[in-house]
Amino acid sequence: MVLLLLAMIIASVFIGQLIQPVVLDPTRDIDVRLQAYEMFGTFTRSFTTMFEVTMSAGGWSRPGRFLTYQVDRRFFMFFFCYFLFVSFALMRVISAVFIKQTLQVANKDHEQVVAEQTRNNKALVARCKEAFTLADTSQDGKLTLQELI
Repeated sequence: MVLLLLAMIIASVFIGQLIQPVVLDPTRDIDVRLQAYEMFGTFTRSFTTMFEVTMSAGGWSRPGRFLTYQVDRRFFMFFFCYFLFVSFALMRVISAVFIKQTLQVANKDHEQVVAEQTRNNKALVARCKEAFTLADTSQDGKLTLQELI
């Protein structure tokens, strides 16, 4: 999780720095400048946008398409690389860790069930031995039909 947070922070700072010239350029359309500022104008705005890109399915499409088609087509490479690195690498690693922990817990549960069954079986054997010992009135270690009746 720390690695994922670090990746989002780095991406937020990086893209925030890249978008500043667009926000400050008076020759650009005011709507493009405002939308760029709303998504990436400050660190918190940039981090919030990158959090959405990272955590929500399809969250990259709105900011990614905006930057690619309204600002510069080269932003496509940024989002492509970020998506590959974060979604396919980091998220898969995090998922694998959670799955591993879940399987370990399930394995411990299975071990506990087996240990409990073993304890129950030993207790049953001990009760059966006690019953046969009580039934063996001759104390010779053998039960006859008359001793059982």
